[in-house]
Amino acid sequence: MMMMMKTTQVHFLLLLLLVVVGISLAKTSQDTVYDDYAREDSTPHPPLHTTALSQDDAETRNFVSATLGSNMVLQRDRPAVIWGFVDTSTTTATSTPIQVKTILQKGDYDPDPPLTTTVDPATGIWRQVLPPQNASMIPYTIHITSSAKHAVRLTNVLFGDVYLCGGQSNMQFTLDGTTNGTAEAKAGNDYPHIRLFTVGQGTNSPNMELDDLQTVLQPWTVANQFSLYSQGDKYFAFGFFSSTCWFFGQQVADGLDNQVPIGLISNNWGGTKIELWQPGGYLYNAMIHPYMVGPMAVTGFTWYQGEANTKNQTTANDYAQAFPRMITQWRTGFQAPHAYFGFVQLSTWCPTVEPEGVAMMRQAQMAVLEVLPSIGYSTNADHGAGCNIHPPPKQFCGKRVAYSALAIQYGYDDYHWKSPSYSKATLTKSPTTNNDIMVTIDLVDVTSKGLYMMMDEPYNSLNGTFDCAKQLPGTCAWASVKLSTQTEWVNATLSIQFPNQVVFTVTKQQQLVEHDDDATIEATSYGWGSVPMLTLYDAGTDLPVLPWKEPVGVQQQTGDSASTLRTAR
Repeated sequence: MMMMMKTTQVHFLLLLLLVVVGISLAKTSQDTVYDDYAREDSTPHPPLHTTALSQDDAETRNFVSATLGSNMVLQRDRPAVIWGFVDTSTTTATSTPIQVKTILQKGDYDPDPPLTTTVDPATGIWRQVLPPQNASMIPYTIHITSSAKHAVRLTNVLFGDVYLCGGQSNMQFTLDGTTNGTAEAKAGNDYPHIRLFTVGQGTNSPNMELDDLQTVLQPWTVANQFSLYSQGDKYFAFGFFSSTCWFFGQQVADGLDNQVPIGLISNNWGGTKIELWQPGGYLYNAMIHPYMVGPMAVTGFTWYQGEANTKNQTTANDYAQAFPRMITQWRTGFQAPHAYFGFVQLSTWCPTVEPEGVAMMRQAQMAVLEVLPSIGYSTNADHGAGCNIHPPPKQFCGKRVAYSALAIQYGYDDYHWKSPSYSKATLTKSPTTNNDIMVTIDLVDVTSKGLYMMMDEPYNSLNGTFDCAKQLPGTCAWASVKLSTQTEWVNATLSIQFPNQVVFTVTKQQQLVEHDDDATIEATSYGWGSVPMLTLYDAGTDLPVLPWKEPVGVQQQTGDSASTLRTAR
């Protein structure tokens, strides 16, 4: 039987296990803002060794589900469910049904009338649907008792919006290894209305869906510098709470003028493929399904995963099918068919084979936007750390995906959250007589302020320290074209023509032809590699133009633009 571990014990165990599996943790560099570039952590972290529950093992089920607890946030403005378990193995058909009574009390006000429900004798599960509550900074106390002599009191409970943050190691990555992590954690002291919960990694279940969490790393906790930062080994990047999830929740809270409590659930596992998070997968069984027993009422989900599925075009195509399937399965299980779902488009690293595999996966992630509603995204392709698969600056991706939630979930039309992206390419003639070849690229989702080009090195150049020449060809990617006269792609000069148009130019010398009119441009690409060197940004939002690789003459589905916007940097 898996017993609940104390938070400090689990944290220590995780640290030892990470050392055993050989995860490289490098010292912080004092010479650059991005203080973790020295780490060449180029592969996703392998799964930790944990206890796998089988059908012969006894599952721990708590009177009040381990997903709940004091300091939690329950979903506002709709019926929220609390639930738990009672041992009914000794009851008979003639036994009196076990009753569970719940009393809700707001602050110092008089308690609400008691709510009563009955334990299901077949499953031992009790569920209590609470009446909808408005967002409240005034803490509630919930008294729960049963006729079988159970008694639990949950204190300091708020009603607000609840989000579950899932994925692999980049979602697991905490403030301990994040750029300016100490200062960011101290800022958490200003957000006591944000509450945190981290699912433990002590259990997987390959054969059965579990009703309750078997390990909890961090029970529901008020956000502050101590709950956000492990205060332990400064090189240990996997402390307590997810950086990306924190920056997402912090920005959502700010966007709601800090009038709505936010509950954040960090539920992730490094090095895991998406298939493990779908029904039947051992992480879904152990870490997701327990939330569906109620189910827990949520506002939505965020997701940072895909590295473990990245290999080639075949695996990218598979992911394009699996990702929307998983989202639908989660929405169905949580009984929230239209819940917001935001994801992070992958950042940089250096695969040892197929350098374009990362670019293919980024495109596969985006395919979900065409098939499911209420989907948001942020790109982290422009703020990577070279070959380090775990870029330390998580602020960009976390806050960017929050802008999509503020627009999609809350209807704030003044948040322009989409990055400009490719629409079509048109061959054009050079205005001079030097026989240069030009192609005009139309972009969508450009704000009225148009585009700008970075004059300094791209962020992914790591202040000029990242040596593309040492990587496999195709790892680093700029603007390039495929000419009819060559088998290899050639770099193109990039310029801005109109607010939503850019021009790629190939000089006469690059064409390698004897006659001026023999070469034509067959396809264009921009940033199509593991480490995209992105220099084009939206002047209104500072969001980068997304990478692409497209044949000339093919037009992509157009998006939308916003003339009025808030900063989405």
